[in-house]
Amino acid sequence: MENIVNTKCSWCLPKPIARNPLSQSSLPIEIRALLVRKGIDTEELVDKYLNPPPPPDPIDEFPELDNALKRLINACRYQEKIAICGDYDADGMTSTALLSLVLSDLNASPVTYIPNRTEDGYGLNTNMIELINREGINLIITVDNGVAATDALQLAKDYNIDVIVTDHHSYTKKPKNIHSLIHPLTTKDHSPYRHLAGVGIAYILASSLANKLNNTNKVLDAMHLLCIGTIADMTPLLGANRVLIKEGLSSIKDTNIKGIKALLKLTGLESKKLTSDDIGFQVAPRINAVGRIGEPKLIIDLLLEEDSEKAMKLALECDELNRRRKFLCEGVEAEATALIESDGSYCSDFILIAQNHWHHGVIGIVAARLVEKYNKPTAILSSEKNGFFRASVRSPNGFSVIKALESCSNLLQRYGGHEGAGGFTIEAKNIKQLDINLNNFTRDWYSRHPKLLQVKPDIHLSFKHINWKLYEYIQSFEPFGIGNLKPIFWSRKCKVVGVREINKRHMSLVLSRDNTKLKAIHWNNIYHVNIGSDYDVAYTIKSNTWNNLEEIQLELKGIKMYSNEIVLRKKDRNYIVRYDGGNILTLSNSSGKKIVVKLSRNMELEFIDSTLDNNYVREIFEDSLIALGLLP
Repeated sequence: MENIVNTKCSWCLPKPIARNPLSQSSLPIEIRALLVRKGIDTEELVDKYLNPPPPPDPIDEFPELDNALKRLINACRYQEKIAICGDYDADGMTSTALLSLVLSDLNASPVTYIPNRTEDGYGLNTNMIELINREGINLIITVDNGVAATDALQLAKDYNIDVIVTDHHSYTKKPKNIHSLIHPLTTKDHSPYRHLAGVGIAYILASSLANKLNNTNKVLDAMHLLCIGTIADMTPLLGANRVLIKEGLSSIKDTNIKGIKALLKLTGLESKKLTSDDIGFQVAPRINAVGRIGEPKLIIDLLLEEDSEKAMKLALECDELNRRRKFLCEGVEAEATALIESDGSYCSDFILIAQNHWHHGVIGIVAARLVEKYNKPTAILSSEKNGFFRASVRSPNGFSVIKALESCSNLLQRYGGHEGAGGFTIEAKNIKQLDINLNNFTRDWYSRHPKLLQVKPDIHLSFKHINWKLYEYIQSFEPFGIGNLKPIFWSRKCKVVGVREINKRHMSLVLSRDNTKLKAIHWNNIYHVNIGSDYDVAYTIKSNTWNNLEEIQLELKGIKMYSNEIVLRKKDRNYIVRYDGGNILTLSNSSGKKIVVKLSRNMELEFIDSTLDNNYVREIFEDSLIALGLLP
């Protein structure tokens, strides 16, 4: 069902469900309806969702894990030096720290190597292999990279260095010249381990080794690193990810890792029950900032530091880099927005802008912000050496970045990514043609996927039902992320009683409905609202603490003017439904023909003219009960 409205994008409202879903459950009707719309429609599935079972033994899922463990057991027995080669994002750095933490406790001698974003580029490279060989190291574990490092793996083989590749990035051919590959794609098709991030694969290797050696002292701390890296990498929170993160979040504030404790203290999170949002918006950015504009070794030192005071000093360095990162982001975003608005790029189907001086480390963040602002796939380009530009690409949900880049691969020097994000390098002379090709691709894509640019609320909610008890029910669905999205609620006829701008980018509102006032915020605001006017709003529910006062806050996802008439589209036809606020609904088609129904107390339909009661008309009225907010 599509509710056609004059707004930044249309709203796609949920389909009707049974009037009393999961009738045996004691959960509130809104929560029961939400679960059913997630496909969780039996008591057994509800219990499995709220209390996910432990995943199977990884030895039975990863075909080369046992081989890798045998090599590592030998390395631990002889206190062998092991090179851990990571990456400069949060996933890669937490992976590197995780393996170093556990291997050190198991008597091995890990040495960490992370490339510099600007000087070395991504992942394992031949310069790194040369350095490792000179230091007499005969075993390498890659984390969050390795499957594409063909030249480096060949050189390691030439030097008789064993390489265990742990990675989660896609590959078409299994890498050659390696000892073992631990990768989600090597598991069975429906394995719960299919969605692990790089840090998740590192955790599987480390925890399995610890179990083999009967020393699991550091496994829980390793799980805390897994939480940070996985959430930061925006990996689907399904299967093993959901189980491990749910367990890790419950105890992360009591972690033994001094660096995590310092970050939690800096962000004011040290004493609260943490959520995926706390990690994603407070902790992970301070780690990612270092990889983007600083030296990644700082994060490894922070996460492995055993002295609390030293850890706090390192955390403060991360915090300062994060402030610098924010400053750089704000500058690039302001300049990019001015360019988009001045040359009309916001009218394009795909936004592509380039400047020589933009910092490579922040263009991905800015691209993501512009997607939020304009709801269009966006590429931000910054110059490299020798006439080339490097780009970061982000997109709205449902648009495939990697397929877009594949369609233009003849213009790109190199590219990579996945559904929602990617990057490429291109010669400057090809940028104009790339802009044309990407816009053509995007126009065609959205003609075939028209519902991808819609606000999609899950459940209608009355303000009077928004309270701490409801919030706790919602929190029982944690962790939220890709694959388990935070539920989007919507409410009708909410009056704006207060509005103010925050930092020229965000909008704070006070909304009133059902004799209840609630605060709301819209990040990267694209709407204009009037005090005293009524709106329909779509939102998620969160807690917000200000001046030691915790309160419920709405995080807005969509706003549209309220009307007691709604337009529904069904089978490419438009219908107008009018509700008088009592018990009468009137349906009109494009030719002006009208059908009237009465509503019972239980919202059952009673046709005034019974000859008009048929499945098609009944479906339109059932849809209208949702669109009018008369059913959840």
